[in-house]
Amino acid sequence: MEIASTTAAGTSSTQQSRDSISETYDSFLTLLTTQLKYQDPSSPMETNEFTNQLVGFSQVEQGIQTNERLDTLIGLQGSNQISFAASLSGKYVELQGNAGHLEQDGTLTFGYRLPAQAAETTINIMNEAGVIVYSTGGQTNAGSHSLDWDGSRSDGGQAVPGTYRIQVVAKDAADQPMQVTTSTEQLVTGVSLATGDITLEIGNQTVSLANILAIRESKTTN
Repeated sequence: MEIASTTAAGTSSTQQSRDSISETYDSFLTLLTTQLKYQDPSSPMETNEFTNQLVGFSQVEQGIQTNERLDTLIGLQGSNQISFAASLSGKYVELQGNAGHLEQDGTLTFGYRLPAQAAETTINIMNEAGVIVYSTGGQTNAGSHSLDWDGSRSDGGQAVPGTYRIQVVAKDAADQPMQVTTSTEQLVTGVSLATGDITLEIGNQTVSLANILAIRESKTTN
């Protein structure tokens, strides 16, 4: 997992720095003791350089301690994200994007938002091949709207379980296309760390935590 590996790498680097400064400091003390032992009493060595080195060692050690605290904070943040992701299993989340997974005998809820009043709105549901399997008129008022699709096809058949995408085509009074944002509401069935990131398992796909717009205990009913 990226957070865990990053934390481990940071901790390893900090430990290496601590080991290095400790080894250098021990060598410095050995050298200082030896020089003091054999110095000429009538001409003692200058202590300024040794004092400066001791101050330098102290500053480096303080920096290492700061890094250790940061490593701890990063590790805690990673643990909190894992706990948060795990708590979403069994809940419904609204995700930004236009793709959702239709379960057997299930209903797929899409959301769309119109930036202003539209003169005409058409909603298309497409399969993974990009073929439109269902089409209907949509809301024209500005704001957020939703569509519950039970898998019914425009030809009277039933869509098979799988991934489907919503396409919302809206035009204003001047017959110009409008920018429409879309989302899906889906059930979280698990959490995955396989890709190196914390992702949510939804149907046959994995979704990043960054794509979550809302969290709900139960499915929205329209």
